[in-house]
Amino acid sequence: MSGESGRLFTTTPAAVGAAPQFSPREAGELLRRLYAMDGSLEPLPSERDQNFAVLDRGRPCFVLKIANPLENASALEAQDAALKWVISRDPSLGVPRPIADRHGNTISRTGGPDGKEYLVRLLAWVPGSALASVERHHRSLLKSLGWMIGRLDAALEGFDHPGLYRELHWDLSRGLSTAAANLAEIDDANSRALAARLLEACKEPLRGGLEGLRAGAIHNDFNDHNVLVQNGRVSGVVDFGDMIAGKLVFDPAIAIAYALIGKEDLVGTAKWVLEGYQEIIGLEPQERELLPELITLRLLMSVAISAKQRKLRPDDDYLTVSEKGAWDVLRLIDKLGLERIRSGLAKSLWRDKAMGSSPGSATERVLAVRREHFGRGLRLHYKRPLHIVRGWMQYLYGADGREYLDLVNNVCHVGHCHPKVVEAAHRQWSQLNTNTRYLYDELADYLERLLALFPEPLKVCYLVCSGSEANELALRLARAYTGRRDVMVLDHAYHGNTTTLVEISPYKYKGKGGAGRPDWVHEVELPDTYRGRWRDPKQAGEQYAARIREALSRQGAGERIAAFICESVPGCAGQVVLPEGYLAAAYRAVREAGAVCIADEVQVGFGRVGNHAWAFQTQGVIPDIVTLGKPIGNGHPLAAVITRSEIAEAFDNGMEYFNTFGGNPVSCAVGLAVLDVMEEEGLQERARVLGDRLLKGLRSLAEHHEAIGDVRGLGLFVGVDLVRDRESREPDPALAEKVVERLKERGILVNTEGPGDNVLKIKPPLQINEADIDRFLEELDGALRGVDPLASAVSPPNPHPQRG
Repeated sequence: MSGESGRLFTTTPAAVGAAPQFSPREAGELLRRLYAMDGSLEPLPSERDQNFAVLDRGRPCFVLKIANPLENASALEAQDAALKWVISRDPSLGVPRPIADRHGNTISRTGGPDGKEYLVRLLAWVPGSALASVERHHRSLLKSLGWMIGRLDAALEGFDHPGLYRELHWDLSRGLSTAAANLAEIDDANSRALAARLLEACKEPLRGGLEGLRAGAIHNDFNDHNVLVQNGRVSGVVDFGDMIAGKLVFDPAIAIAYALIGKEDLVGTAKWVLEGYQEIIGLEPQERELLPELITLRLLMSVAISAKQRKLRPDDDYLTVSEKGAWDVLRLIDKLGLERIRSGLAKSLWRDKAMGSSPGSATERVLAVRREHFGRGLRLHYKRPLHIVRGWMQYLYGADGREYLDLVNNVCHVGHCHPKVVEAAHRQWSQLNTNTRYLYDELADYLERLLALFPEPLKVCYLVCSGSEANELALRLARAYTGRRDVMVLDHAYHGNTTTLVEISPYKYKGKGGAGRPDWVHEVELPDTYRGRWRDPKQAGEQYAARIREALSRQGAGERIAAFICESVPGCAGQVVLPEGYLAAAYRAVREAGAVCIADEVQVGFGRVGNHAWAFQTQGVIPDIVTLGKPIGNGHPLAAVITRSEIAEAFDNGMEYFNTFGGNPVSCAVGLAVLDVMEEEGLQERARVLGDRLLKGLRSLAEHHEAIGDVRGLGLFVGVDLVRDRESREPDPALAEKVVERLKERGILVNTEGPGDNVLKIKPPLQINEADIDRFLEELDGALRGVDPLASAVSPPNPHPQRG
């Protein structure tokens, strides 16, 4: 950052008394005149400005900000420029987006009711609840606070603006004098003496100690009312009004100061925030050394300035909102002592961190070890593979601190690291983990809950550890029941990675390294109404099912086939939605031949399709055997086979089926937690609503992008088929790869599937929200325009404009 460009203006407590006094009606007139918008306005709290939430049908969409008349335009220009800079560098970071007025300006000048000139801005609303309103601050929440601070500071790196150089009473570098100047405003003598004692303890380390520390543009106000939370994690930060050019360590120190409010474990709380921060920006030794004093000084500034402001505006509770909690923390700090806090942080945190390694060198090491020691035959996603270090709900985080919206991981069904699932696993691990040769409540509880989701007569369950184990066991059940060996499959199907399952998966045996179809495997056409032989959705189901009848009658195959196995929505085939009536006709033909019907729900089960718990229900059928995997344990190795009693009885032939880990107490506890979250958070309904939103938005994009040949899916299991031209429907894998890479650059993860490797597969954790859907649609539109020469020159209207 460049040197100071001069002290441009001063912001002091005197500005509090000069805050704007527009009525909601007057502010609404401003909104209409400057931005051509209508909406109801609700006042928001502010220290020295005046803010209004702009509501559309009761939902906040924007924040109208009327600046204090003492504020200099350069400071507001710096804030807007910083927000644009951050959004360009880290688009997924939850910060306000400046909105231009009718003339294209993000800062407008207008006269006020008092005859003064005011500067007005409009910012997009950032969704979330204030951290201060969240009752329980668990470790992962506080760690996500550290990530947010680190991500913002990293995004601000290199940003500079003259408006950052100003005298501000909240500047920690001036904190000693600011606190000292306001100590006399503290009325209670004991509290005033405590503040004076702690201020004296901070003086020696901080005088001259700030010299040489890293500096840059900082937010400077990470208090718990400016930090936003969604789904148990910090998702955004607002109010950049105190931005300055300051020391980088100030941001984590300020955030910790407010995070300590209401806590007794000061060291533990600070450690959790710093754990997240340091995974993105490592603190230097001198910065670590000064943290206790900086945290204390911020709290001293808070109580001293609050005492002053209370006398300026005695009826404004917002100005003293943190005062009581800050005093409680200061008393604890006084009791512990700064050295004890410093020592506690050093023992619990610094020794655990290797400060010298950069994300780049760590990634190179992981790649080198994999190349040398990890089994071959597995390709990594993306040209530059991602080094992922953590996940939370619908997001993954890279070693460089970058946040990625995960739209492809249907394994972490209820969200990465969902706290209820994590807690259930930890609780059960701490109590008991054994095997199914013993009795334990967790198994009985889980079986009752899981089987309650299935129609009769599917009432017997086997618990295993993976979708491959489930499908392998399903074939054993079918063969034991029918006394036959052969299997019928769909073309392009994939059912698992065991030897037998590779042999029944055309996706594998017809691909690179495949040995071809074994003679006991009978392959039938994929019922694809986009690229297949029959495309009329009203007739295709029966037409494709007729091919099954033909296959069964050929060379006596019907007398040899034990099972017909079919994914309820074929995934590796390209997210293909089966035509209406297909499974009903297919199952009828298979059962008439004496075989059983297996529904592979490993990818699409547990409410992902929205209208039903299981995708086979969309076809109005009941299989003989159902296999479950991926989402069932939210990432924990758990899977299941559900079947009819008579099939289970045939399998009970004297040869025991024992699975060492299948159905263990921890797995059952995790499975129960997943079902609890699904029910409590209404995730199946969310899949339905957001799936409809996604499909509608994608079909709108298809009107402007010739490369989108087809959009298909159920709920949040969706495919976008990219083609060279719509007439031939020739797959365009090169375009698909470019789009995937472009989206990754913009912080969104999707991948490709299908025989032509040209179908964008979208199957996110069910924690995604409307804003995520709208952001993806906008970024996909941009990605296609960047790589598709046939894209329409006219931008399509977003069917779901983002609000905040």
